[in-house]
Amino acid sequence: MIAKLIVHAKDRNSAIERMRDALNGFVIRGISSNIPFQAALMQQSVSSPAISTQVSSPKSTDRF
Repeated sequence: MIAKLIVHAKDRNSAIERMRDALNGFVIRGISSNIPFQAALMQQSVSSPAISTQVSSPKSTDRF
């Protein structure tokens, strides 16, 4: 683990927005990371409280 990103907010939607903003501004140089995957996950799957593990199947990560 290189870094751990934790956000706090008054409610779930605000926390999701803060996480999206933070991931979009996160920069790691010199090595590869999974930040693009994490950012896409925050864009697509957290709009509903019921997140499925199917979102992170090996086939879905091919595009990152």
